[in-house]
Amino acid sequence: MPYVGGSLTVFFDDEAQQRTRLALRQMAHKGADRMHDLIVMNTPIDTGNLRTSWYTEPLVNKIVGVVTAYEAKVSTDVDYAPYVEYGTGLYGPKGRKYPIVPKHAEFLAWRDPRTGQWIRAKKVMHPGSPGQHMVAIACDVLEHEIEMGLFDSTLTQWAADIEARANRQR
Repeated sequence: MPYVGGSLTVFFDDEAQQRTRLALRQMAHKGADRMHDLIVMNTPIDTGNLRTSWYTEPLVNKIVGVVTAYEAKVSTDVDYAPYVEYGTGLYGPKGRKYPIVPKHAEFLAWRDPRTGQWIRAKKVMHPGSPGQHMVAIACDVLEHEIEMGLFDSTLTQWAADIEARANRQR
């Protein structure tokens, strides 16, 4: 039964504000955890290093005017993560091939898979790799899940707590 009548101050007292901050923190944690899971799920596996490197940073409490907000982040310390996300070469931000040159030899060398012959070159132009967009995909999925009610249980519990408190004070 919704709260009807009485003073609205019960919705703004210290306990109500604490319950509201708790609900906001829970939603931020839940969103960050889900974002982490979605990014990991969509990160390609070569060595597995990038996939296992994702972590959720501690929540940051931000005060914007009189409003308290919580910022949650998912991060990685792997330096090549942006290249996997956005792509390289023709597929990347610059949209062009890039040269590969030998570091410790005079030539690059590889075996032609069709003929089996060795091929040598002083330089090759690599076309690049398409981006995997694992963070962008995770953002889209999480946005959809939020719209579909991911946080409904947290909000329902918060509303029930505030309503119960208001009814006790009548």
